[in-house]
Amino acid sequence: MRNGRCNKHRRFPFARAISRFVFSLPRFSPQTNNARVVAGLALWLALFALPVAHADQFEDLTALAGQGATADLAMRLIDTHQPAASASPADWAQWERTRIVIYQQQKNWVAVAQRVSALPQNMPQEFVRWALAQGAAVHLELGHGASARELLLRLLWTPGESVESHPFAQWRVMVIRSYIMDGLKDDAYTAMLRYQQDYGDTDAQTQLLRAQVMLISGHVAEAIQSLLTATGPEASTLRLLARLRSGDDPEAIMRDTAGVLADDKLAAPVKARLWATQAEAAERSGDCARQVRALEQVLSLDQGVLARDGLFNITADTLWDAYRSCARAVGNREQLLMGEFEPWFAAALYLMAAQPAEARAVFAMLAQEGDTLEMRLRAHRQLIKLLAKDKQGDELVRRLYRDPGRFS
Repeated sequence: MRNGRCNKHRRFPFARAISRFVFSLPRFSPQTNNARVVAGLALWLALFALPVAHADQFEDLTALAGQGATADLAMRLIDTHQPAASASPADWAQWERTRIVIYQQQKNWVAVAQRVSALPQNMPQEFVRWALAQGAAVHLELGHGASARELLLRLLWTPGESVESHPFAQWRVMVIRSYIMDGLKDDAYTAMLRYQQDYGDTDAQTQLLRAQVMLISGHVAEAIQSLLTATGPEASTLRLLARLRSGDDPEAIMRDTAGVLADDKLAAPVKARLWATQAEAAERSGDCARQVRALEQVLSLDQGVLARDGLFNITADTLWDAYRSCARAVGNREQLLMGEFEPWFAAALYLMAAQPAEARAVFAMLAQEGDTLEMRLRAHRQLIKLLAKDKQGDELVRRLYRDPGRFS
């Protein structure tokens, strides 16, 4: 037994040493790749050859999985050694926590949600609270507001958790975010007011969330008040949107958003929100070309954050509709007649150099409404060609053409 315990305690340090060797090898050569395979096999043998011991080993296992190449090995180790939940609930929970953390490292949100939804009965309460919180966060990431609330309500009714505790406050913030995600504006507003009564504006993120809820629910003056002392890029974007929706000059908002967007270091979600604000300002000012350009940027940058924010409702359909509306404006200006599509096509070709956004709008309209298949195909080719010139053009084309039913 003594030798067994000694082996247990030596097991993961040995694995960690092998891992360091594997990932310290230089890359980019066939010889190196072979060496990594051999060393990886050695690591695999080290991980599986010895029994499991104490809690530190789970941290080592998580660290190994975080290195990427060993994630599958770590998961196989868990599958092999995790005991039955009925036989040892505490040990099962410790293994399961490691499994969920590895899934989180891999951003495998669906797997996390599935594991949390299938938790066995009679698990340690601390683990259940932790797992439910992870599951709720994942459902928010996936856009499943109602599913997140279901888990959060279980947490909020957990015996022994006080309203004053930090986790309790976090769970309530997550409930507010779930309301936003599901478009439940009044519920989000009410929940935000109750949160403020209990906690106040406890930190910068809560301050921003309050401003967001106020904007969504139409309480623009309160949003502006919330942002008086807020700083940082997110606060700047919300402040610009609040100014616009309070009736500020759309032209001034477009200039100011363009100034902020000049910073190349902005995160993609911040850029997407700024472009969405500019699109809304352009629509209000009647500048359809700038609206089209801004919406194109939103679609190419946004990874679902705007939908979770609840501040904008911008989809591929939004851009197709904007293209059509802008094309109509161009047609009125150029005195083009509906039904005579060749002059429209010729006008779009002429606009490509000086007004590329207007040209894209006309080509997009012709791609949807051209009187012949040949005309529609020609317009699609020209639109895709123009979009591909942008740095994010391939992503934009993919999103615009995701729904083939639009063109059937």
